[in-house]
Amino acid sequence: MKMTVEYSTHPSVACNTLNANDVVDSKTTKVINKAILAKLPPCCQVTTIAGTNGSSCKKMAKSDQRMGGSSFRHMLPIALCLFSFAVVFTVLLLYMDTDQIRHQQFRLNMSRDYELNNVAQDNPELVEFLREFHMKKHPMHFLKKEPFAEHLNFTERHEQTPVMAQYISNLVGSKLNGAYIQTMTGSTSNLLTGPWLTETLSWSGTVLEPEPRRYFSLRKQNVHRPKVQIVHACVSPNEHPKEVTIHNEDDVRINSLLDEETLWFSRVKCFPLYTIMLAVNRVEYDLLSLGVHGQELDILKTLPFDKVKIEIISIHLTENIENIREYSQSISKFLSEKSYRLQKTIGFNYIYQKVNASRQKKKAV
Repeated sequence: MKMTVEYSTHPSVACNTLNANDVVDSKTTKVINKAILAKLPPCCQVTTIAGTNGSSCKKMAKSDQRMGGSSFRHMLPIALCLFSFAVVFTVLLLYMDTDQIRHQQFRLNMSRDYELNNVAQDNPELVEFLREFHMKKHPMHFLKKEPFAEHLNFTERHEQTPVMAQYISNLVGSKLNGAYIQTMTGSTSNLLTGPWLTETLSWSGTVLEPEPRRYFSLRKQNVHRPKVQIVHACVSPNEHPKEVTIHNEDDVRINSLLDEETLWFSRVKCFPLYTIMLAVNRVEYDLLSLGVHGQELDILKTLPFDKVKIEIISIHLTENIENIREYSQSISKFLSEKSYRLQKTIGFNYIYQKVNASRQKKKAV
């Protein structure tokens, strides 16, 4: 049996084949000593198939060449990994920038007032909208089953509240079935005299509260008083409605820019006071109470006093109002022009009463 000896000079190069005359038989193979065999590379093969031309050895050599290759092939996976990381990181940066821009735009929109300048305060559609969507009574039957827990002796309220409630009652001669409208936000909310007047003199009233938590708290407290209506809205300091942002903190702040320390804020619609009166179907009131942190005078200026009739106006200010003395004097001056007189001052609470023509004549005499 004949044998063909194939060898390669280098592992990465195809094995060279001996000349055809180099074919030896089994006897000649014994001549090849161990030293020559030791010098042959690993890829050299000794085949027992006659006439083999060494094609299998060449195929293996080509395979070795592909696997060996240049250094670029070794660096390709690393390059692909770095490229993928760069793409993902770039996309992440673009997303974060876009998200930050959207967040800033959202904060800007939430701190911006939306003024409906073209809507008059006596617009019938506005009045109907307020009546149907903000003043529609939703019964809270699940709370009516609970025992009545509201304290009318004012043990949990401001110490000045019972004094004011009793004084207002005396001014109107303990009138029964009167009417009031009150908006007391923030720290002035504990000065509400309406519940006492409702429970004692059977008055009916409308209380406006812009802060959501206090709104539900007031609804819960007055669930057993069907004559008291709690409205989730604020009073606009203009003669047109608007939408503003309020900060839900210890003191409700309206129309102030958002800051990083604000944890909770909400949007609320504000309606002119005259619009609210029209929605209630009443323009004659025995008591109007305003405590809106420096916007009392602006709200009073929106009222058409020739179309409404209010017996008593109580103004409730806070200590943090700048130049509170000058501000209270400006309110007194404005109300005096509308025939109102300051009757009593209790702390920062000012109670005015309408001076009738008959009273003025008696005093003149």
